[in-house]
Amino acid sequence: MSDMINNIIKSRSVYFAWLTAALFFFYQYVLRVSPGVMHHELRTEFLLTAQQFASLGSIYLLAYSILQIPLGVLMDKYGAKIVILVSILLCSIGSIMFFYANTLSTMQLARFLIGAGSAAAFMSALKIVADNMPPGNRAVLLGLTLTIGVMGALFSGTIISSILTVISWREIYKYMAFFGFLMFVFSFFSIKKSITQGPIVRANMSSFSISSMLLEISIVLKNPVIVMYAILSVGLYTPLSVLADLMGVAFIEQKLLVNNVISARTTMQLYLGLAVGSIMIPYLCERYNIINRGIQVCATGILISFCTLLYFPDLSLEGVSFILFIIGVLCGSEMLCFTGALRVSDHQNSGVIIGTINTLNMLGCAILDQFTGYLLDLQWNHIYDINNVRVYSVQNFVITFSSLVVVIFIAVIISMFLRRHGR
Repeated sequence: MSDMINNIIKSRSVYFAWLTAALFFFYQYVLRVSPGVMHHELRTEFLLTAQQFASLGSIYLLAYSILQIPLGVLMDKYGAKIVILVSILLCSIGSIMFFYANTLSTMQLARFLIGAGSAAAFMSALKIVADNMPPGNRAVLLGLTLTIGVMGALFSGTIISSILTVISWREIYKYMAFFGFLMFVFSFFSIKKSITQGPIVRANMSSFSISSMLLEISIVLKNPVIVMYAILSVGLYTPLSVLADLMGVAFIEQKLLVNNVISARTTMQLYLGLAVGSIMIPYLCERYNIINRGIQVCATGILISFCTLLYFPDLSLEGVSFILFIIGVLCGSEMLCFTGALRVSDHQNSGVIIGTINTLNMLGCAILDQFTGYLLDLQWNHIYDINNVRVYSVQNFVITFSSLVVVIFIAVIISMFLRRHGR
């Protein structure tokens, strides 16, 4: 009887620890997509070009990506709790810096800190699931983690875009910083160290070194299947990275000739779809053991849907919303890349594997964000609005986003080679 009670208590502690990490993921998503929602205010106040504005996203993703593998190793060695606490502090400090920013360089530094702090949010939740849940329950919880984070993006698109009509973008960042400090206190008392630091972790804490970290990374990178899943995750996440996080609101404004609030809400259909797809697709694909086939079908669907969005000129608001929703659903297949990689791993290095996939994923997205900003400025027709801010036409966006079509097409081709490694 006592063993059963202890198991129930431990199970509840695990779910509570996972939920706390997932809420942190929600918070970092609000910070992540907020510049895209505030693009009018930021570009007007600082007279930003497309490439300068894109740097706010790419610098975030750069910091996010370069820390994935080191954080994965640190969580394998020391557990997730201390990493979560430090990360929340970095997000809060970055938000305060963004609130006081008066130059582009200060905003970029603030975004770097926020990106560095956000790097552990998704990984910590995945780490808790990977170490404490049986394989059959992982995919759904991984998808649910992403869904909770997506709610943060939806919050940014719907609530923040409306709040911007009442208060300034600086005030919003002040409140987000305050919320971060509250989350730090909550996480400190709510997450049990024993849950986020398993027996293997405790046994190897004293053996941590740079050389051992590099050895673990090299072992993961020598596995061609894991590397393949990591590359595929870039193609599956590309539409969300560029459209939902940065350029989508401005693109929809020009394509449909609507205001910022309507455009932001429409663009967030991507995240609404992701909230559905990140649970439904992993659940179905793991249940029927068709993870690789699911990646192939979803990658092809993303390619077709994205081309329809770009190249069909007479789409209605409802039509665009539906297409964005479908793309979001299909992007939920990104979770299959983590699940597939974990199938060829062992329990001890799950953090390194998760970190490796997230590193290559976010690093690829950072490069694509900056590259699309560069291409958009290259296509610019030298037109300004009344605030002396550059105006980009629908054709400018279509030509620029065509480069993303190439990336997604490459992902479709690579996904076909997964057949060699099971269904």
